Amino acid sequence: MYGRRILIGRNYINIRAATINDIQQLADLRILQQHDDWGSEYIDYDGNFYARTLNALSDFLYKEDGLQPSKGVIFIAEIHGKIIATCGLQRIDMLPQCNNNGQYGYMFNVFTVEEYRRQGIQSRLIENALSYSEKCGLTEIKLETDSEDAISLYKKHGFEWDTLFMSKDVMITESREV
Repeated sequence: MYGRRILIGRNYINIRAATINDIQQLADLRILQQHDDWGSEYIDYDGNFYARTLNALSDFLYKEDGLQPSKGVIFIAEIHGKIIATCGLQRIDMLPQCNNNGQYGYMFNVFTVEEYRRQGIQSRLIENALSYSEKCGLTEIKLETDSEDAISLYKKHGFEWDTLFMSKDVMITESREV
């Protein structure tokens, strides 16, 4: 299922897992996504968002040896070497529950460049992420969204609302050792 070429409209689109060679383009798309999501509220609070994104992507995709996937996978769709859509899946290992193995996934960075939306590209990436999660033995996939379009897409892939989680924003204003 990974690393395949599909025809959508008049374009051949490659769908594959991101590699270390894609980090620059992934960071560029992340900036575009943040502008798209936040609009006029977008702020780069420390002026280093791009650098922090590059570092986070590198840490996420590869262990120190640079060869092995680390915490998950980011599936990408590309046309002529240009990434046009992303769908990340992070593996989360918790203590096992009595009814599951404690391994679940968190879907993130689900984004398609505007001119390629509503063509089924993101559905293909989500299908890849779901297939990957089954092969990894993950028991559940979680995600966050408040976008009506995204909610509709996720429901088509079997996602349902969960009322168990609470959250609290914690703003760290200066670096501290933990």
